[in-house]
Amino acid sequence: MNSLASCITLGLFVFSMSAGCASAPPLNLSKPVSTPVTVTKSPSVPAIVSPAAKEERTPSALRESTEESSHLWTLASSALERGNKHQATRHLERLIRKESGTQEGEKARIELARSSVEHLAHQRALDLLRAPSATHEFERLSTMARAYEGLENYREAAKIWLEAVKAAEDASSGGQARKGAARNLFLTGDPARAEETLEANEKPSLASMVEKVLHPTLLGRLYAEVGKEDPWYAWLALRQARQLWTKGDGPGAREAVAHASKDTASPHIRREAEELAKRLDSWDRVEPQKVGVLMPLTGKYSRSVSGFKLSMELAFAKNPRIIPVFKDTAADPKQAAKMAEELIFKDKVAMILGPVGSFETQAVVEVTQRYHIPHIHLSSKHETGAESETVLRFRVSPREYGATMARYAVNQLGHKRLGIFCPTNGHGYEAMAGFWDEAISLGAEITAVDFFGSKLKNAQAFSPLLAKLLHAQKPGDVQVRFDALFIPASASQMRTMVPLFKFWGVRLQTDPSVKGTKKRPLVQLLGSSGWHHRWLIDKGEDLLDNSVFASPFHYDPSDPHADDFVVRFQRSAARTPLPVHAEVYDAAGLAVLAMTGLEGSDHRVRARLLETLVGIGEIRGATGSHQISSQGTILRRPWLMTVDLDDIRPRLPLLEEIERRNERGRVIEGP
Repeated sequence: MNSLASCITLGLFVFSMSAGCASAPPLNLSKPVSTPVTVTKSPSVPAIVSPAAKEERTPSALRESTEESSHLWTLASSALERGNKHQATRHLERLIRKESGTQEGEKARIELARSSVEHLAHQRALDLLRAPSATHEFERLSTMARAYEGLENYREAAKIWLEAVKAAEDASSGGQARKGAARNLFLTGDPARAEETLEANEKPSLASMVEKVLHPTLLGRLYAEVGKEDPWYAWLALRQARQLWTKGDGPGAREAVAHASKDTASPHIRREAEELAKRLDSWDRVEPQKVGVLMPLTGKYSRSVSGFKLSMELAFAKNPRIIPVFKDTAADPKQAAKMAEELIFKDKVAMILGPVGSFETQAVVEVTQRYHIPHIHLSSKHETGAESETVLRFRVSPREYGATMARYAVNQLGHKRLGIFCPTNGHGYEAMAGFWDEAISLGAEITAVDFFGSKLKNAQAFSPLLAKLLHAQKPGDVQVRFDALFIPASASQMRTMVPLFKFWGVRLQTDPSVKGTKKRPLVQLLGSSGWHHRWLIDKGEDLLDNSVFASPFHYDPSDPHADDFVVRFQRSAARTPLPVHAEVYDAAGLAVLAMTGLEGSDHRVRARLLETLVGIGEIRGATGSHQISSQGTILRRPWLMTVDLDDIRPRLPLLEEIERRNERGRVIEGP
């Protein structure tokens, strides 16, 4: 029988307020029903009786177990052992309804109340616990106290915990009850009485118990209510200072730190307050012409980021007054976070740009979010920084590439049956998710999905995987269940893979004016940003002709913004920039634009910089037009690109695309 109590307790969601103390111990189910409850009273605990307790009836003696009560308890225990908590709960509820006067019914009542607390159904727990218990009074009271804590009725919770002290049967339970009472007395704004409730060896733990449950609203209330002469006021003031700082309220944080630094505070609190005051002063000193740049200048990615650094330097050169301060992340998240703090507190930058890697970026986002620093990061991970008002993602994410291709396939080409052939890497998975979600929202259907290793390079490895996607038993015997196939792979993988479609007997749509039939279907190939490379061009059979993919950048010499970037990059690096270099260049250009003319010397500079970014309107850059929404999101549309024989160019509206291809002649399809 003991297994039921422990299983319910361990299997449930832990209620948030119980973080301040150990969870209630499981019922002592082996204790004889007739054993009287030993009542003890600590001389240090004031005798305060809960109004709820005064209304309670004297516990009545439990009657003998019945055949049905034993049977229901056995059924509940068996259901839990099988992991069927829902069925176990139904049996326990039947016990309460039909056999409430038995020991099994009493155990069921306490356990269901505890379950309700842990599922945040606090009022239901209180309803179950109104009547006293002849055998489990301490468990009843401690569970009731937690229910009141969940309702944030700390005054009533303290009273119930004090009653639980008297009902405790051993030293451990008594200590638990005293700590619960002290914690809740503190939360009512009475720290002195909270300390009186505890025994001498328990008093040092009061601060940690309270801090675990001290959410911002409650902290603000206690900071306002507790008198400044109270010994605990400085402790509260120090925590309030940190809390205000996380909100970006520098003046409020300074005022709270001043209260924590008073002579009445303990030496430990004063020392912490002095350190916090120094950090606040450093944080509030800003040099508006400085921008911090985080990149892996050393380590395994150092060679690949040389183009990133050059792209930024080209953007910063447009305003010589802006000073980029480069810091090395060494491709390590801890190092990245450390360098971000150094940029803020030592170099006093107005904003931060970078890094590129997703793990480094997440570490830096946590820093810039904490200190309210304007931050344009260069990771393409969709959700990184999305919850922060000060963090902007400039690069197009794989999820956005996928959604773009789904919209094109459904809205522009009219396809409703779509397939996905996905590489097993982060870009592939995210692009697949964006494509799938958008396709479904537009009323299309994903009719085939399969995967391939992200590092596969040879046709021998690709062939059986492609056969599986096509349900092919032999060449020519395939089941083409889709009209368009999305493959977010690399250009080199596509070159290797595409001849295999012809080998297995799949007809690719290499001419937009030719429509497939049920007997002779055509498949439109769709891709992501990894396709944007000259390696994609097949100068043999042109099997990738008319394929469409999304890319962040297209170089058009007639576009002055794109041409200026490409010419300057080629002149400096003696090579052609990649699309990602154009994204980095425009991100740095956005920082330059927002920082131009920025004045001031305190944190308000950063707030004005963010306001400038949001109100800046449409911007033209190397990658095209972009702007920042009122919600702080950079709005960009990736380019739709297509393969046109030996050329990669922007995709035209469908009728124009057909006309252009008709003018230069068609690609003859294979059988």
